[in-house]
Amino acid sequence: MTTQTRTCLLPLAGALALVGGSARAQVPSPPVLEEEPAAAEEFRSQEVLRFGSDVTIGPGEIVDDVVVFGGSATIEGEATGDVVVFGSVVLADTAKIRGDLVVFGGTLEVAADAVVEGDLVSFGPEINTGPGFAPNGEMVVIGTSAFVGKAMSALRWVSEGLLMGRPIVPTLGWVWVVVAVLAFVYVAINFVFERPVRACSDFLEKKPLTAGLAGVLTLVLVPPISVLLTLTLVGLPLVPFLGLALLVGGVFGRVVVARWLGRTIVSEGSSGGALHAFRSLILGMAVICVLYVVPVVGLLTWFSMGVLGLGAVVASVIGGLRREHPPTDRPPVSVPVSDSVEPVGYTEAAPVDPLQVSGFAPRLGAVVLDVILVALGTAPFGLDAEVVMVIFLAYHVALWAWKSTTVGGIICQLRVVRFDGTPLTFADALVRGLASIFSVAVVGLGWFWALWDPARQTWHDKIAKTYLVRVQSQSIPPVKPEPEANDASEAQPEADPPSAADVQQ
Repeated sequence: MTTQTRTCLLPLAGALALVGGSARAQVPSPPVLEEEPAAAEEFRSQEVLRFGSDVTIGPGEIVDDVVVFGGSATIEGEATGDVVVFGSVVLADTAKIRGDLVVFGGTLEVAADAVVEGDLVSFGPEINTGPGFAPNGEMVVIGTSAFVGKAMSALRWVSEGLLMGRPIVPTLGWVWVVVAVLAFVYVAINFVFERPVRACSDFLEKKPLTAGLAGVLTLVLVPPISVLLTLTLVGLPLVPFLGLALLVGGVFGRVVVARWLGRTIVSEGSSGGALHAFRSLILGMAVICVLYVVPVVGLLTWFSMGVLGLGAVVASVIGGLRREHPPTDRPPVSVPVSDSVEPVGYTEAAPVDPLQVSGFAPRLGAVVLDVILVALGTAPFGLDAEVVMVIFLAYHVALWAWKSTTVGGIICQLRVVRFDGTPLTFADALVRGLASIFSVAVVGLGWFWALWDPARQTWHDKIAKTYLVRVQSQSIPPVKPEPEANDASEAQPEADPPSAADVQQ
């Protein structure tokens, strides 16, 4: 190898050696402890939320926000967000809060080396800080011992009562004071309005399901009715009265349910009387108080009492209005006989009384059956909800025009007739079907209108001038053959006219 060649290769070999050495130096140096920052970041993103229990952030733990409702918090680690505690708080020397600290209704103990980078706000009876402690932000202490004591008592009711599903917490004295006040109000209502309470209790005893349904419908319909009254501006002044009526009906209904429970345990007898009414109310309230103490069962009892009582009051009021104003001013509805519907066992129907117009329960049953039928028929095709609704409407219009009823109506023995009792035409069926969209669109208010309407008509019934009537089932009487006029053997001889002598005698 010549000297010139060696001179050219030596720098190249040195460069390759440097590259190889650097490559070899990089191989044994993988990233060390890369997972720990990721784990720390993952742990740091956690938030702490507690209801009715205590929480402890240990040394070295890093969390985000801390919210404790109805418990205490002990912080020895780090919180990168805010700390809000409805209860007592203890900050150790190693505690570090990068956000704000808000304490409501409890004591606050802060060590000297604890760090609060934000503001410190305390609504509590007592705050103890170590020497030299001061937050980086502002420090605000508000509240007196009496105010905070009441706040803590209310928080105990929330944590030990409401969150546990019971309205009564036995260990809180002020709760029993509220119970005593309500008991006095209930007794006064039962004494002053004894007859209405007894009437509503009778209705609840005879028709509990109807009362429950009326209560649910009332709670469902009151919000949309309030919205409609507000939008019309003319009915805006009626909204407060509607809310007041709902409140009065709810309180009155709870008295009704309490008395109904008491008379279920011990009968009031036929004579009744104020003393028996008082006894039934006290027994009912005692049972309700026992149920209110049981977790979960208490809250369910409270809700059920409200629904049943409100429904019994509303249904009784509607029934009283119907008795005072019976629908006798309109002509009877006649159900003509036609070939459109011929169920077995049905005969020609004479003009029926207006009370034979169908009630709400059969109407609801027919609709449910039709919904199930259409749903089963369209389910295999996977159609959209809008298409199914169009099919449901077309199904009703077609059967109304053809049979004056639907499959559900046939099962529930219902038919749709015009105001004059004649069968529906296609135009009538189409108008009724399109009007039903309007009845359902307003949160179903037009459909539920039949519950309190004196004529038991929905909005689409009123628009199309139709009625939903019941078809009465009767047995077919046997048909006797009439005697033939030419049968001389069965013909009765005609009596001779009386003679003049007979007349004189």
